[in-house]
Amino acid sequence: MSSPQDYDQQLVAWQEFFDHQKILPDVNHLVADSWRRCRLRLSPFKDTPQKCLSSDILLATQVASFDLVMILFASALEECLLWLGQANESIWASKTLRQLA
Repeated sequence: MSSPQDYDQQLVAWQEFFDHQKILPDVNHLVADSWRRCRLRLSPFKDTPQKCLSSDILLATQVASFDLVMILFASALEECLLWLGQANESIWASKTLRQLA
């Protein structure tokens, strides 16, 4: 567990980074990398509301993703069946899967 002094030093180092984008020499490189990744998005000094999708938007996104996957799957299956020389099955499978999407 860190001592209060360590915590104070870390807070000073973080504040220096937050205010001036300067990494002090005693900051662990993994911590510094994390600070760089999060710098533009997070501030401990303000509440950041969590963004949530409405149920309608979430459902529409899921449907669109499913449709895209089905179209890609149908195309891949059609190519595989054509490659195997089963053209009739390929046409049937492609039409069936595209109707589902």
